[in-house]
Amino acid sequence: MARGRGRRARTWGLGPWIVAAACSGSGERPAEERGAPAASARDASAEPGLALELDPASLPGSILFVSERDGDLEVYRWRASSALERLTRDPASDFVAEVDPQGRGWTHVITHDGESPEEHRERLWWMPAQGEPVAIGPEGRRARGPSWAPDRSFVVFESDAEGAFSDLWRWDREGGGLTRLTRTEHGAFEPAVSPDGRSIAFVSTQDGNPEIYLMDADGSAPRRLTSWRRDDMAPRWSPDGTMLAFLRREQGGERLFVLELRPDGSTAERRLVPTAEGEEVAHADHGWSPDGTRLAFTEHRPRQPPRVEVAPVAPGGSPRVVSPSSLGATMPSWSPDGRFIVLAGTLDAPEALDLYVVALESGAVARLTDAAASDWLPRWSG
Repeated sequence: MARGRGRRARTWGLGPWIVAAACSGSGERPAEERGAPAASARDASAEPGLALELDPASLPGSILFVSERDGDLEVYRWRASSALERLTRDPASDFVAEVDPQGRGWTHVITHDGESPEEHRERLWWMPAQGEPVAIGPEGRRARGPSWAPDRSFVVFESDAEGAFSDLWRWDREGGGLTRLTRTEHGAFEPAVSPDGRSIAFVSTQDGNPEIYLMDADGSAPRRLTSWRRDDMAPRWSPDGTMLAFLRREQGGERLFVLELRPDGSTAERRLVPTAEGEEVAHADHGWSPDGTRLAFTEHRPRQPPRVEVAPVAPGGSPRVVSPSSLGATMPSWSPDGRFIVLAGTLDAPEALDLYVVALESGAVARLTDAAASDWLPRWSG
């Protein structure tokens, strides 16, 4: 496959619902699979228009991502201490849905596409760092959006099981029990388990357009948190559980908001990034820093390459662009220590996506991959 011809070469801001299944490989990988650090301060001239001053060997943890370098959508793992590792070998398409920040494992979705949309199938799997893969819930046309309790005792996800369009289900690791949490005619989506494991934020269209809701972890006591004439979506908990970041569809695009959940049960929402009324700008891929003080996100503007920005959550702060100006960048993911962000980017929009890391304090950049087809959807783990 020629460089720039990958199926995702021009795709920006993909949602994190897609997941992957895994069979770990062993032994020495061929040269094209060992495409880890492509450049560093020692060979910055290898990347015209982009100074690569960050040594990849200094990066912590591991980074899982999706790649088409072998023709299929498969999951790979990058680590500074070893060669690039292919984690899945499946004729279907494999995606990273979620990784455990503490390195205990990851969740992935396997998708099978037939000759018609009715033949499409998805299946969620838990891939522990130690032990065998475990299937989560039934296979169906929809099995996505997993969100785990902090202790990994249960996971909540979207499914079309029992004839539903999309409802939320809970799978408990102890015993493998499966519980249906919602019954909505028009769908429930994008579950997010709170940091204390007691609540679940989610999106529902039960009152018309998509809004953010909250319910207890057993599916009881649902209540509506937002009310907007268009869509509210993609709730993400702050690490301390006091706020939700979400996207609101306005004229001109989706905008990043923060919703404060007060102890007395009241809420207060505010726009995180100022935009003019009707301005054509859209936000996506938002994620909290490990300390909860900042949000990283992708900003899209017409006729401009996307860029990754970081905004302070405290009122009065201003966002700053952290991706290099020469790079079209998207899909940011924080390092566990909050010092780095990995992103998918390209120097030329028709080109395939590669993985880059930015050091937030210095702005130094490292390129992690350089494949003929796209590497994307990075997820950083401990």
